[in-house]
Amino acid sequence: MRNKLNKRGKLQCICVICCMVIAFFVSETNVNAAINLQASSQVVITKQPESVNAATGKQFILKVEAEGTNLKYKWQAQKTESGEWTDFRDTTQSLTRTMSSIYDGWKIRCIVTDGNGNNVTSNVATVKLVSGPSITKQPQSVNAANGRQFTLKVEAEGTGLKYKWQAQKPGESSWSDFNDTTASLTRTMSSTYNGWKIRCIVTDGNGNNVTSNVATVKLVSGPSITKQPQSVNAANGRQFTLKVEAEGTGLKYKWQAQKPGESSWSDFNDTTASLTRTMSSTYNGWKIRCIVTDGNGNNVISDVITVIMINNEDWELPIM
Repeated sequence: MRNKLNKRGKLQCICVICCMVIAFFVSETNVNAAINLQASSQVVITKQPESVNAATGKQFILKVEAEGTNLKYKWQAQKTESGEWTDFRDTTQSLTRTMSSIYDGWKIRCIVTDGNGNNVTSNVATVKLVSGPSITKQPQSVNAANGRQFTLKVEAEGTGLKYKWQAQKPGESSWSDFNDTTASLTRTMSSTYNGWKIRCIVTDGNGNNVTSNVATVKLVSGPSITKQPQSVNAANGRQFTLKVEAEGTGLKYKWQAQKPGESSWSDFNDTTASLTRTMSSTYNGWKIRCIVTDGNGNNVISDVITVIMINNEDWELPIM
């Protein structure tokens, strides 16, 4: 009898120990599973919002990127250095506002919460109001004749300025970018550019920008010379006159001379359609031309004529 009881007791003891061992491993497994579940459900911010410097009227955007399930976003602002954090109504991963003095100096952060209630707070981004670029001289509309070079210029103040010229072609509503990236745009007039509207977007180093006034490019008929000046042979002391005839509006005349042995052209003070001088050795061999310019700045250059001084005896008619 006693042996049977001992055997039964040993079996009970073994069963108890086995149950305890099983319970331990089950408990440890559950704990590890809970730990792993908790670790896998943590919210992780992969991209923090960045501080912004924006000019008045410029739109700025703060963004946060995070990993997790069923994420919710709460944006908050601290308006003063020692103030409390105030909630925005925005509930997406981005916050967009138009800059004004109201937001200057605000500190902004985002709290990201997942479906299990786990949350993480982003870095703090600071919003700063800065002076944007300003245009001090606008581009001007141009009327240019075919083949004439025209230039549009813009002048602006700011730091790290960049320039983007754009054109709106007749019949189109969109704007197309030029490749030019300086403060001026130069082209040679042709029918291609007739009627184009052109503007320039000036952007500073903080990304703030300002758009210039729109300038219009128009193809016009330039001045045309209908009668060219003629070369002259004149004796010393004899008066000679050079004349040019032209068609156009608001015409202006510039006479120029190229002296023997020189390559450059020198301007006369004469501003009419004729040039009159008294012959002397000074003018002998001079080449003379006239530049005719209309009210739009378009010009045309006359033929070049030559002035030759002849001897008085050569000037007298032969006796018959």
